[in-house]
Amino acid sequence: MRILPIDAKDAEIRDVLAAWTELMAQERYKEALELIPYDTLHYYEDNEWTPELLASVVYGYGVAGHTREEILKDFGCLYKVTSLKDMADKDRILDSIDINYDCKWLKGNDIAEIWYDVPLNGVQSDLTGRFLLRKTDDRHMTLIFEDLHVM
Repeated sequence: MRILPIDAKDAEIRDVLAAWTELMAQERYKEALELIPYDTLHYYEDNEWTPELLASVVYGYGVAGHTREEILKDFGCLYKVTSLKDMADKDRILDSIDINYDCKWLKGNDIAEIWYDVPLNGVQSDLTGRFLLRKTDDRHMTLIFEDLHVM
């Protein structure tokens, strides 16, 4: 889990998401969930995000529960997160990450919701990662993974 100072700038938050993207592009899903753990408060879902579930959702462009082989057989196409290093429009993608501090529905120590359209197969997609920015104490905060689905 990456801990940030409570006064971290949006660019620092986006840097954590860029690091998460690189882990996802390398199919290091366990490490991606260690960098940004899933939301145990379950605002929206009852899923326990595992590396296998995360991989399945990526391969299936939001469709969970299939292996890489099943996705290829049933849909004829496999999706993979693209490294931001390979994206000509990396800065535009990072700048488009929506960090919303004005969410009235947030509870407890959650201070913002983040939506990130993850790059897949060489283009920015509408497979959206949703994250929370959560205070860990009065001086620190971290990102929490909510889910990954097509918006």
